[in-house]
Amino acid sequence: TKQNWADDAPTLKSHLYKYREIMEQRRENQNGRISYMHLHWPRDEHFFVPGEKILAVRKSVGHPIFAYTTKAAYVMMAVNVIKTNRWDMRYLTGVLNSTLVAYWLRHKGKMQGENYQIDKEPLLAIPLPDIGKLEQLPISDLVSKVLDAKKVDPDADTSAMESEIDALVYKLYGLTDEEIAVVEGKKN
Repeated sequence: TKQNWADDAPTLKSHLYKYREIMEQRRENQNGRISYMHLHWPRDEHFFVPGEKILAVRKSVGHPIFAYTTKAAYVMMAVNVIKTNRWDMRYLTGVLNSTLVAYWLRHKGKMQGENYQIDKEPLLAIPLPDIGKLEQLPISDLVSKVLDAKKVDPDADTSAMESEIDALVYKLYGLTDEEIAVVEGKKN
């Protein structure tokens, strides 16, 4: 980036120089804000370094995908990185992966045909219950168990725990049995 460029990567600079003419056509280059070797619109590095985060695939088929990690994750623009101190990140992973949030995103978020379009706006619009850290623990603990099981065996059947998470999410939102049936596609 412009901020961390120290002219300390001669091989990279030499490689990029071959594309200088093309790169100088970028708006920020034409405005004189950056040089050809700088990233055009760099994202804040704190999202990618090791630490708790949720990775959300921007376009997903069948069900939105939200993956919890603590590892460094330098991802492309096709993946959103969620970091927050407002909620326990495992709790948030459980809620975001729930059947209820998938239903909400299908009806209130963005869809491209049958594909979920998980952009910043729909993510920020998800109505998350304002609860304390203690109330988040049951979902957070179940998500930890799912993650532990998948670490041991990536093909482990965690559907029972995922159903428990769904039940806790329904309870958080105060859904009736009839509303749950609609969300789960058992009733129109």
